[in-house]
Amino acid sequence: MKKKKENIKTTNKRLQELIEVVKQADENKLSVLMPTLEDMVFLENQIEEIKTKEHFVCNPRNPKQIKKTDAHGMYLKLKQSYNNSLKIVLMALRGIETEINDGLDDFMEQFKNL
Repeated sequence: MKKKKENIKTTNKRLQELIEVVKQADENKLSVLMPTLEDMVFLENQIEEIKTKEHFVCNPRNPKQIKKTDAHGMYLKLKQSYNNSLKIVLMALRGIETEINDGLDDFMEQFKNL
């Protein structure tokens, strides 16, 4: 029960952090992005929990034979869902100027008018 309460506190804290990031960028988009932010926090918790599980199992009779567990498949699916949610948030906040310029935007600009 104590662990569940700590999880809820951590979840609420993380959600508040994400909400603050969106508010600083564009408060008008917060209501639209709120369900995605909630999903992201849920997925983060699930990913952390599934990281503790075994992802691969060795055959004791044949150590060269390794099988992926269900946890591995779930981890990949959860990460993909999380990355998709992150892309949605980043695209919605695209207008934010960042200090880091990795050159990708400049590169993509070349192909914009083709």
